[in-house]
Amino acid sequence: MCQQVAAMEVARAIGSLPVANVQALAETCNAADDQVPERYLVKESSSEEVISGDDSISAIPSIDFGKLCDPRSSPEECAKLGSACKTWGFFQVRNSSTMEVPNEVTGNLTKDVAEFFKQPLEAKKAYSQLPSSLEGYGQGFVVSEDQKLEWADMMYLQAFTRCVLYRDCKSIMSPTGIHVQKAWAPSQRCYLSCFKDSLWA
Repeated sequence: MCQQVAAMEVARAIGSLPVANVQALAETCNAADDQVPERYLVKESSSEEVISGDDSISAIPSIDFGKLCDPRSSPEECAKLGSACKTWGFFQVRNSSTMEVPNEVTGNLTKDVAEFFKQPLEAKKAYSQLPSSLEGYGQGFVVSEDQKLEWADMMYLQAFTRCVLYRDCKSIMSPTGIHVQKAWAPSQRCYLSCFKDSLWA
């Protein structure tokens, strides 16, 4: 777990190293005699290894969204959020019913994301991750030339609710990826509208 946390810290500081597009790679590795590149092969763990693994999973930080948006408890909960981000790189969210996202919004988001990934590679590259940023199209948390890679491409966006952006947490969070918003194709405008509908209410 400590190595994963360290890798996430490095990735947040320097961004992610560029790697080959997985969709394009899959198209070139579809014959029976083609070999999947070594960086994508991971030794399968036995059930004994998984069971006897790190028990720290029970210690994953938990953030109360209701407290985060409440001015009376926001500073303390925001400190917990900052610690979780710096130490773990992720966290559980509780009490998120204060922000229910309508089915229509999530449906539109799903549709737009699917349409984005159907675009030709060159079109998707317009949204590539910028240096020293994880936001954008690519593969996240690639910090060395020899690390194992995920067999997936991603579009990484950060979006925060108004209560989080404009309160005490502002110093530990960055705004949504501006370069991605500026370049976003007209056919994907619904995606950004959905973010505003669901997160900025």
